[in-house]
Amino acid sequence: ISAAVENTDIAVDWKLAEEFNISHYEIERSSDGRNFSKVGTMASNGNSDGPVEYKWLEASPEPGDYYYRIKSISNDGISVYSDIAKVKIVRNSPEMYVFPNPVTNNYIQLQLNSAAPGKYSARLFNSIGQLVNTEILPHAGGTATKVIAPVSQLNNGNYQLEITSPDK
Repeated sequence: ISAAVENTDIAVDWKLAEEFNISHYEIERSSDGRNFSKVGTMASNGNSDGPVEYKWLEASPEPGDYYYRIKSISNDGISVYSDIAKVKIVRNSPEMYVFPNPVTNNYIQLQLNSAAPGKYSARLFNSIGQLVNTEILPHAGGTATKVIAPVSQLNNGNYQLEITSPDK
């Protein structure tokens, strides 16, 4: 099982080496990784002696941590659970979001949500207005997290990050 942000949705994928005697699958979600509830159902494709893949989408969830697992239910009523997959929605809006704050390990992460494709320019200024880093961030469009890694170690303090979109 895997779960990942796909544009403004969460895609839950699971794969089986083979499938036998399965009636259906229930997709379960939790916000704490312990207490799960059913959020979707998917019928089995039937018996298969080869690999089988499934995909389920949760449309536009709110920001937060989400845990998913798959409950497979056999034709005999026997249930088996998958491992748990975790995904985090940082922000679900057409805006940009910078994290973590404060910055750790000299990496700044920029979350682009529903952003236009193109080259984004990132300029980082220190507290006295000096330019300390500049980068070009190519973006294919949609939602993605970009990493800004200044070449020199950032000292503790306040910085201003200026992002210029492709349309300026």
